Amino acid sequence: MGVVLGGCRWFGGVGMSAPLVINTVDGSCWTRRTVTSGGIALYAPAAVRTCPEFVMATEAELAERGIVGSADVLPMPAGPEPQAAASLPWAHVMVDDDLHLFLDDLVAAAMNRWRTEPDGSSVPDRVTLTLVEKACAAWRTPGRGLRSDEPERDPVEELIGANLSLYEEELVSARLRLALASAQRGRRAERARVAEREKRIARLESDLGEATARVAGLEEQLADQQRAVKYYADQSARRRARVAELEGAPLAFAEQLDAKSLDNFLIALASATEHEPMGGAVARIHELIASYREPEAGDPS
Repeated sequence: MGVVLGGCRWFGGVGMSAPLVINTVDGSCWTRRTVTSGGIALYAPAAVRTCPEFVMATEAELAERGIVGSADVLPMPAGPEPQAAASLPWAHVMVDDDLHLFLDDLVAAAMNRWRTEPDGSSVPDRVTLTLVEKACAAWRTPGRGLRSDEPERDPVEELIGANLSLYEEELVSARLRLALASAQRGRRAERARVAEREKRIARLESDLGEATARVAGLEEQLADQQRAVKYYADQSARRRARVAELEGAPLAFAEQLDAKSLDNFLIALASATEHEPMGGAVARIHELIASYREPEAGDPS
């Protein structure tokens, strides 16, 4: 049995600051029924007179479903007769400003009862009733209590549904985590493949640079060899021309000698022709001719 000490309600020596009434977003109204040994308040649907403790919900569990309103006191009956259920329970949990505006709209809709049509006839009552219902529908927040014409919900089924919803959310979350982990592994593997390709490209670029340098060196060597071949070909052509010239006119050089040199050459030639033996004379003549010829160009250094 609970007692009030210092403004707080106590159950079995445990203080409670939890509200007495909680309204959730699905339209359920929950009332505090008991408290655990650890001081946790337990709630059951207001429409259920008796409810097993194991199916009751804590304030934290109701918060997961969404709390839209709460109260610390319950309306007390004015007399011994039990008080009838509220027709507009969702209006009882409105904040004062919203309740004030809702009543303004409700009065404005009801005042339509005394309005007259242009022909002087009164507005039909059912039109006024429709306006009143529209005002209620516009201000009724889903989950803030049930209207008297709505069926009551089974709290056990609601708890089971809530648990199933939580399970489905956890399952979806786990799947998303697995998909994210798989995507991350895929990205890591792709980054590794890209890094390996970049390494191979760098190696190929390095090999290409080395090959290009080798080709440039070989081209330079080839150019040197081509210049050398051309030089020796020119030298060979000049020598062949000189040989042909000498074979056609063995003593053509004598025409280029001055008078004294020519006289000396003829005297030496006559002396060589008298050399004994005759085989030695031929050798002397060749030596003499070679000594008077113009010196040939030497090989390049």
